[in-house]
Amino acid sequence: TDPAINALKPSPKGVLYILEQLNIKQKDNCLFIGDREELDGTCARNAGVHFLLLDKASARKDFYTLLSNRIRSR
Repeated sequence: TDPAINALKPSPKGVLYILEQLNIKQKDNCLFIGDREELDGTCARNAGVHFLLLDKASARKDFYTLLSNRIRSR
């Protein structure tokens, strides 16, 4: 962990720190991509950003195709 954050998922501190550093005000424009609902999904919800759950097998083989299809379907 970074000393400025000092927290692990599902705490939203890391995501919120990144948003602040990038000066991102509209969380609706952000997408958290992860492979674990219990950590990544909870972290995204706690930070108030969208979440896309990918299974590890798809992330390795068809990551960009799956990502594109999921985004289009929303």
